[in-house]
Amino acid sequence: MIYADYGYYQSAFGGSAVPESSWNRTAGKAGDFLDAATFGRLKSGVPEEYQENVRRCTCEISEYLYTYAESLMKSGTGQAGAKSYEQIGAYSVNYASVTDSISALLNGKPAGLDSLIHEIIMKHLGDTGLLYRGCG
Repeated sequence: MIYADYGYYQSAFGGSAVPESSWNRTAGKAGDFLDAATFGRLKSGVPEEYQENVRRCTCEISEYLYTYAESLMKSGTGQAGAKSYEQIGAYSVNYASVTDSISALLNGKPAGLDSLIHEIIMKHLGDTGLLYRGCG
């Protein structure tokens, strides 16, 4: 689910890192993180008092996801993905595809980025009650 449109991203949030052509995919992935963190509570509609929090959170996560994917593609290795294997004797190098790298990211394997996304969600939604695990 996409919780902020590109117009909001550019004007209210002041974002410029994510091009419009990549917004729906990137913001959709950010929405997946938000849905997981809120146990799906936002899918039936964002409570009015938290709409700004959710939009800003979506924009910030989207920027980090897009920037991460771009950094993989521009890693300076001439390869589209990050190095996944290297052997010194009889030199050998393998590179992960961008798809593999992003898949690892979205499955939480790069702990640094996963932690960063968690911090972003806590910053924007930590005091809203939307992250509460218990019953109502």
